[in-house]
Amino acid sequence: MLKTTILGLGVCAAIASISTSMTPMATAKVPPAPWVTDICPGMWWAEGFRIGETVPLDPHQYHQAVVITETPLRAGYGFEGPVITELAVGAQVTVMGEVWDMGCNQWMVVPSDGGVAYLHGNALQNL
Repeated sequence: MLKTTILGLGVCAAIASISTSMTPMATAKVPPAPWVTDICPGMWWAEGFRIGETVPLDPHQYHQAVVITETPLRAGYGFEGPVITELAVGAQVTVMGEVWDMGCNQWMVVPSDGGVAYLHGNALQNL
């Protein structure tokens, strides 16, 4: 048996009054991240990209690099990114892109078991 309930007009009017008197939450405008070249002058090859924006390479532009100084492989770019493991000198990686942090550090995007990981650009040399 289907039972329906009809609300009295008093309840409906109260609900309508509450819903029309509520003001929508203000949406915060987050300013865009600064341009890499504004923060890091002289890095013309990063023109048109923002701090924290990953710049992916086309797959045909992926390239091999070798670790030249022992370095941590990180789950996120920047020195605060959690360390996945340490890479020894001589380890080879495939560079798939890059991202810049606010300290003008270039982080290279490399494949990892969980997706991608990050290495500081100064720790690598292209092969």
